Amino acid sequence: MGKILTSLYRKPGLIFWDLFILNLALISSFILRFDGDWPSYFNHNYFFVISFTGIIVLFFSDLYNKVWRYASITELFSILKSSALINLVFLVVLFFIQARLPRSILIINYMLDVLLIGGTRFTLRILKEYLGYSPVNGEKTRVLLVGAGDAGEIIIREMKKHPELRKKIIGLIDDDPRKQKLEIHGIKVLGGRQDIPQVVKKYGVEEVIIAIPSAKGKDIKDIYNLSKQEGVKVKLVPGMYEILNGDVNLSHLRDVRVEDLLRREQVQLDAARIAAYVEGKVVLVTGAGGSIGSELCRQLARFNPQKLLMLDIYENNLYFLDLELSKNYPHLSLVPIIASIRDRERLDYLFAQHQPEVVFHAAAHKHVPLMEDNPEEAVKNNIFGTKNVIEAADKYQVERFVLISSDKAVNPTNVMGASKRVAEMLIQAANKKSS
Repeated sequence: MGKILTSLYRKPGLIFWDLFILNLALISSFILRFDGDWPSYFNHNYFFVISFTGIIVLFFSDLYNKVWRYASITELFSILKSSALINLVFLVVLFFIQARLPRSILIINYMLDVLLIGGTRFTLRILKEYLGYSPVNGEKTRVLLVGAGDAGEIIIREMKKHPELRKKIIGLIDDDPRKQKLEIHGIKVLGGRQDIPQVVKKYGVEEVIIAIPSAKGKDIKDIYNLSKQEGVKVKLVPGMYEILNGDVNLSHLRDVRVEDLLRREQVQLDAARIAAYVEGKVVLVTGAGGSIGSELCRQLARFNPQKLLMLDIYENNLYFLDLELSKNYPHLSLVPIIASIRDRERLDYLFAQHQPEVVFHAAAHKHVPLMEDNPEEAVKNNIFGTKNVIEAADKYQVERFVLISSDKAVNPTNVMGASKRVAEMLIQAANKKSS
């Protein structure tokens, strides 16, 4: 069925189909206006004129550049615009050939053009979303979505587009009383967070997705505890800064982590002081692809550095960060760099090439349990890697050097904390002798 539908919606077929629709709409307009009793002045040239007008307008329109099974308001506007232009040109041509036509016919004809041209195209979306245009057999994971806002709406829409994910959203949860019992794309708001345990049991929910990017740690913890029952997974939409292009992407959904439950209140930055030593400077951020490094880059980009050097050894996160910042700050000079802070020669080359004036050193191994099992990696990266960056910064006379440390470096009781404490000591030692 899908192949047949696709073949019908290719451009040559659509042009002939649209010409048929335009003539059908014109005939229907006369039937509706005169109850099937054709007026004496009816002229068969009407059909020639509407066909000729239709070919000219439709050929130059953007109606054939759309993927109609994803049709939305934008596509509807294209149909309204093209139909209006066809009827306007139709009227102008009739005026020049002095053919009589009641104004009511034009109004009826315009409405029928929109209805028929739009109806044939939006049929693909209806078939896709409601009649199983892309059917996927087998069991689907029953999902409860917490948050009936923008992020929740996007997730619902994306899941409808991708049935291969095998997920079925059974309902929404939102604490806003104004949203209770309302629907988003056919999905109903079933209650507030206090109703989560009952909803999970009643509908056999297997997965709960927290779609509140701005949620505080206390709220995430509360929702997590209410959702966590036997066999139920809890996933989270990351903070808005982490979402590619400022939008929600299904690939970014992840399990709730400990740090999500410890989200702190927002710290008010002293923008004037920061801008004083960042604006117009070449700034290097190591570990730029990490959670702290990427947020540093987002914040620093606001202060108009001359160039922002983003260094990380992991290319995937760095790639997405570069895409995000390129869109949000199109005039900012961004330089994504794939490199390891363990590589002294590579660091020396990069410092010589770019001459950074301010360095934010965030590159580090930070996971405590992993470093307990791999202490030599913590030493090589957190200690010797930091030493390499310090020496390069000193050699090329960096103005400011900021180390991103850890609270675990205070009276350390584990390998990760101890390695970060040594990194602090290296910085303190360099600060005494470096210019």
